[in-house]
Amino acid sequence: APRLSDSDPIGCLPLCRAYLTQAFALLGDPVAAARVSEASASAGPSAVRVFEPEAVLAGAWRAAVEHRTAEAGDEALRAAAIAAGMDQPAVEAHALHTAVRFGRAADVTDQLQELAHHVDGLAPLFAAHADAVVRGLGDRLDDVADEFESAGAELLAAEAGAHADEAHEREGHRRRATASAARAANLARGCGVATTPALNRTAPPSLTPREREVAALAAAGLHSPEIARQLGISVRTVETHLTNAFGKLGIHRRAELGTV
Repeated sequence: APRLSDSDPIGCLPLCRAYLTQAFALLGDPVAAARVSEASASAGPSAVRVFEPEAVLAGAWRAAVEHRTAEAGDEALRAAAIAAGMDQPAVEAHALHTAVRFGRAADVTDQLQELAHHVDGLAPLFAAHADAVVRGLGDRLDDVADEFESAGAELLAAEAGAHADEAHEREGHRRRATASAARAANLARGCGVATTPALNRTAPPSLTPREREVAALAAAGLHSPEIARQLGISVRTVETHLTNAFGKLGIHRRAELGTV
């Protein structure tokens, strides 16, 4: 952004600031997000109108990190409308999916379904995500998370997993909910993301004191018999605690314990 402030022959600074605002919002830093957003606003409207939807989305993310989620959803819908008016269907689909992430799936499902027939890339997944949220389909949301992850969209996979957790909870499927929540947290951790509205609504269950103790010893390199001797419990009990900890943390191997 400072380099573009010195020389910006094709008007990319507003787009840069829009993405920077979103990045700070995802890191959970409302002060930095506001600083960048206000610098952009003080510069006045951009002469390059094609970037306007992204600037509006930046405002949506600033509202989200300041916990003004309803306003964030409204701004995402406004960004989609601007993109539609400029005949930018891919940007429109992205903005509509951002509204899904802000809790407005019911408002955008039909539009996303229509765009999915005409826009390549992730648009069909955006539509599937919105539809599964509206219908409360936990298993389908787990599948959507898989597809987002396979496409390299790990943050979107994390949020779909968080929505799956909510859907499973509503259906009384506690074990599935726990698995979805743990996976969502693990994916978000891998992205370095601190906060989004979807992720804020779910969290994996915390470890019990004994699970944490066993997991810490395993992370330090001790084998199950060594842990059992040190804690005065059976090897079978050690393995049970580790299995429970793995499920809650969304991991599958001892080698991952240290990182988590």
